[in-house]
Amino acid sequence: MQALSDFSRALQCDPWNKVDILNFTGTIKFRNGDAQSAGEDIDQVLQKNNGLLNDLVMQPEEYELLQKLRG
Repeated sequence: MQALSDFSRALQCDPWNKVDILNFTGTIKFRNGDAQSAGEDIDQVLQKNNGLLNDLVMQPEEYELLQKLRG
């Protein structure tokens, strides 16, 4: 949870690597049970990288489960 806090503070600074940070925050949120917020972060990552799943930090199985949980 400390990592999530650190990443959240970094996002407030509007960094150039915002998509990379969202990639990590989405994965952390998912692994901590917050599928809705995780999905929002991951959606932004996928939108920026033209939907390429291979750029995600989370495992493909996690992404599939995330999509199921979001309905």
